[in-house]
Amino acid sequence: MLSLPVLSVPRAALTLLLAMLSVSPAWAGDEAPAAPTKTQVNDASAREKLLGEHLLTLQWITFENAKAGEVQVTEENGLLKLKGSQKDAKGNYVTVEGVIEAVDAKSFVLVGKVETQVDHIAGGKTCPREGRFTFRITGKRRYWRMKEMENPCEDVADYVDIFLR
Repeated sequence: MLSLPVLSVPRAALTLLLAMLSVSPAWAGDEAPAAPTKTQVNDASAREKLLGEHLLTLQWITFENAKAGEVQVTEENGLLKLKGSQKDAKGNYVTVEGVIEAVDAKSFVLVGKVETQVDHIAGGKTCPREGRFTFRITGKRRYWRMKEMENPCEDVADYVDIFLR
């Protein structure tokens, strides 16, 4: 194992060094994480709660009195898949799609895509995200909220929520 002293090194230089050592930097983001072929179920009861139809909301759309969207969780050969969207009459939307890597008692990890478009955020342009997203229930909430709330296209927080039935 290579041991280096702690130095203040610019990110570009560190990325180059890691590339030369054939180590992929965690912030690379150029490649999507590999999608699992089977969902790791750590809590069977949580898996059952997750399967089926759920309501999906993004607060920017719901604040405008739009109807909640829907998300469907299905299982195919031991792999849970999630797909859904919420849209309003003005064309604002959120879509969530991918495969579920792991299910725990109060959380699940989705490998896939989350896309938003809201007329008053990022100039109304589409904001796509791809990667690994953790949805979790905290406190007495009756929904899983996406942990990665920071919108990469503008300095706002997106509350993407999937409600329990």
